[in-house]
Amino acid sequence: MVTARKMERVDMFKIGEFSRLTRVSLKTLHHYDEIGLFKPAHVDPFTSYRYYTFDQLPHLNRILALKGLGFTLEQIRQLVSGDVNEYGIDVEMAYVVQGKANLMKHAGAEVHSLPAATVAYAVYTGSYDDFGAVGQLHGAMHEWITANGYRSSGSLREYYLRPPQRFADLDGVMEIQYPIEKVS
Repeated sequence: MVTARKMERVDMFKIGEFSRLTRVSLKTLHHYDEIGLFKPAHVDPFTSYRYYTFDQLPHLNRILALKGLGFTLEQIRQLVSGDVNEYGIDVEMAYVVQGKANLMKHAGAEVHSLPAATVAYAVYTGSYDDFGAVGQLHGAMHEWITANGYRSSGSLREYYLRPPQRFADLDGVMEIQYPIEKVS
């Protein structure tokens, strides 16, 4: 049973209680604290007990979501610490264009070719809104890349082969590509 403690007018949970509540292991919470990724709201100066609050849940959930999408802990630290510009993550959208399209009329649109690259790829079929499934696929791809002696050598690409027609459309088809190179 998880119980809240009243300390300094804020509901606080001991690390074990917070671990059960969030289903994040004690070891992971300790590690995130040690590397400065996710600090407890309060550490008792006498007992060294770590305490967390409800207000920290969205921050932890963001870390877990990014981890599920295959980001490294250092990349996650940069994203959640504000080391990203005020516009957030840099994302570039691309559409296949036949011939010379006049896209310059649209604000910020450009036509350019993507560089040729050796890629590790996987095809995902299902709802693009299922971040858990898409995140697991990214994680599996990262594991495959590392296990086979490669490293990522560029920005990942997501090609929407069958774009969704509505929210939670189960008929979407997306190819996820990671440019790779052999580790020397």
